[in-house]
Amino acid sequence: MTAYKDKNIEYEKKWDRYGKRGGPMQLTKFLSGLGKGKTIIKQVLYRYKELASGEFTIEGDDFSKPYGELFKALENVDTAGVTMPKAKMSNAKLEAEMAKALKNSTVPEAKEGQILKVVIIDPDWHLERHRISGRVLFRYIRTDCALKEKDGPCWRWRFIFKQEFIGGKFQPVKLHGIGERKKIPLKNVTGKKS
Repeated sequence: MTAYKDKNIEYEKKWDRYGKRGGPMQLTKFLSGLGKGKTIIKQVLYRYKELASGEFTIEGDDFSKPYGELFKALENVDTAGVTMPKAKMSNAKLEAEMAKALKNSTVPEAKEGQILKVVIIDPDWHLERHRISGRVLFRYIRTDCALKEKDGPCWRWRFIFKQEFIGGKFQPVKLHGIGERKKIPLKNVTGKKS
């Protein structure tokens, strides 16, 4: 339960598509999926490195409950301190345009879920120029957005938005890139427990 708090132990920082991380969470998720009966464990590998070897047997009728509960407890320990960053730029109109672009994107959590907050983490736009002519192609800016899945967890997710420069003016905001995501307690976004 305390492994993720130990600064001397380094685990995979990125969440996988199932919302779990390396180390104890990965192991408890695996164990919760074991079938009824006996399972012999001979080796524990992490990133192709042997962490433990030997042999022991796990036997039971239902592993989903005890290891599933432990997985959820570890998840709560790991994500309890996750918060939204402080905005480097505050622009309600732009944030609303970004939320609209995100809702119209192919990101399922944004399309089907709820966009709770958009925080602009860059103090200004970055210009992208043509490498030969130097002409402005588009500008982009980074955000951290809080998304609540429909009937699921809440995520703090890094997105990059852009505006193409066409005909001497910047066009409407579009989603340009998707970065790392991390589970965040809903109360750390809204200030409310649920």
